[in-house]
Amino acid sequence: MTPMIIPVFVSVIAGLAYGYSVCPEHIHAAPNVKTYNGHCYEFQLFQIVNWNRAEHDCNRKGGHVVEINSRGEQEFILSTLSFLRFAGDGVWIGLNDVKQEGRYLWTTGDTLSYSNWGPGQPSNSYGKRRFILGHVEEDCVVMLYRDWGHWNDVTCEAHFNNPYICEYSIHYNRPTTATTTTTTTTTRATTTSSSKPVTTATLKTTTSTQSVRTSTATTTTTVKVTTAKYNQWITLK
Repeated sequence: MTPMIIPVFVSVIAGLAYGYSVCPEHIHAAPNVKTYNGHCYEFQLFQIVNWNRAEHDCNRKGGHVVEINSRGEQEFILSTLSFLRFAGDGVWIGLNDVKQEGRYLWTTGDTLSYSNWGPGQPSNSYGKRRFILGHVEEDCVVMLYRDWGHWNDVTCEAHFNNPYICEYSIHYNRPTTATTTTTTTTTRATTTSSSKPVTTATLKTTTSTQSVRTSTATTTTTVKVTTAKYNQWITLK
């Protein structure tokens, strides 16, 4: 008997034809959540807190106080504030120089690639004066909505409160692709007996001179499951 190996390739697409993106589950349906350039923005316009509390709240939900890296992103935030009919003076952004005076970083640790400081800013004007409770630095930054969105350094402490915007990464749900490889083995057999079964088929020969061709399919299926984070191979028999 001579086995013949015949490879068969099958590609199966499971799920959607195209991937789609969503914000984190706990915020994705909220009316104050908007998306821009691969990120979700939660506008907490009715939560008036100090900068540290704002960052803590965003961190607790898997995000951070908003990081602005382009003029387009700045304009998106201003237009969204207008759309939501924001009536306040300003909102916290994630920029700060808490670790080193004068060296401004975002809460993610990223350096500035874009800025929109107001005239004479950053000034650290509070840090140059003494208060009853001691020395107060202007280590945090507020975007002044009513001043063309200019940035101003202010104190992070409890007596200076503002609304804030949390930023989150978008989660991409991509379609799952399963690739199946099937190998079929075909066996050719010539029988010379009158009653012996051939391979696993139920066919029996009736004469000693009859040639019979039968085939038995042996299938090994290897499935590749692709998710957003890793690939996994599964072998099915």
